[in-house]
Amino acid sequence: NSGDNLIFQGSASLQGINVNQNLTFCGSLSVAQGININSGGVFTMKGSMAQGNYNNPYLSFNVNGTLKINGSVVIYGNLILNSGAKLEFTSGSSIAIYGNVTKNSGVTITGDYTDSFNKLK
Repeated sequence: NSGDNLIFQGSASLQGINVNQNLTFCGSLSVAQGININSGGVFTMKGSMAQGNYNNPYLSFNVNGTLKINGSVVIYGNLILNSGAKLEFTSGSSIAIYGNVTKNSGVTITGDYTDSFNKLK
């Protein structure tokens, strides 16, 4: 979605997501494989999202841009926060990460949220 501001709502089941610009999803989202938020990209998730597959933790969620969470997110694979990545939580949001978390330099995590397995500390 280079150069596009896309907004979707409802419920969806996707194979993967690649965010280059601005993507907002409101509702319930299931992503079977990987998610990439590229540098300069902003993915705003309002509602609930599950990503990956518990049997394959290598289906990673890669953040190079900004992930904004207003709701609950479950990541069954690995979360990779590359240099300059931003996670922004609204009050009352939650995240559960079953895989590993990689935090590179310059990562910022803001907001009031619940980290079910304390993996973002």
